[in-house]
Amino acid sequence: MKIAIIGAGNVGGVLARRWVQTGNHVFIASRNPQAGKVQGLIEELAPNAEALPIDQACAAADVVLLSTPWTAAREALTQAGDLAGKVLLDATNPLMETEGGRLALIPGESAGLQVARWLPGVEVVKIFNTVGSGVMADARFSGARPVMLYATDSERAGEIARRLAEETWFDPVHAGGIEYSAHLEHFGMIWINLALAQGHGTDVAFALLRR
Repeated sequence: MKIAIIGAGNVGGVLARRWVQTGNHVFIASRNPQAGKVQGLIEELAPNAEALPIDQACAAADVVLLSTPWTAAREALTQAGDLAGKVLLDATNPLMETEGGRLALIPGESAGLQVARWLPGVEVVKIFNTVGSGVMADARFSGARPVMLYATDSERAGEIARRLAEETWFDPVHAGGIEYSAHLEHFGMIWINLALAQGHGTDVAFALLRR
């Protein structure tokens, strides 16, 4: 599969590595493809990765991962060009910093729903926003696989999301339509609070137990 990654920071960089290891071709979509950090990642992942301007990377890909900070998401998608017919995986959370320096969700805002409104005709999936990048780098825990909840209205996009989640050792579970994005963003906020404020550390994940 050909995957364009907009925002190759912690989450995007980790997923690029995982997906190249499982046989996919990755395009790092960047406003500055020649930047040292971008080129360092490309050298690490060669020959199954290349850096391109955002619009060219998205045009060449079947799937687009949006993993920018939320404040940069709209501008990045504007630069992406026409994404009609693509599957877009939205890994963002609409975070802000409180006066006390803690992270919180922007009140009344859902990133997944907003992305879907910005991109009519694009199959949007809310996914990869409920745990940190360290868990994504190695999701192997003893016992159950960690769950990766996702939300989408598209069966085709959901199947693609499931496959890419399974390739990163997660247990993918469809939580509902794209309107469930806000719930997944709150779920991600719970992880942030547990990891950073409640002292559990970032090497934690959730599991869905069945019997």
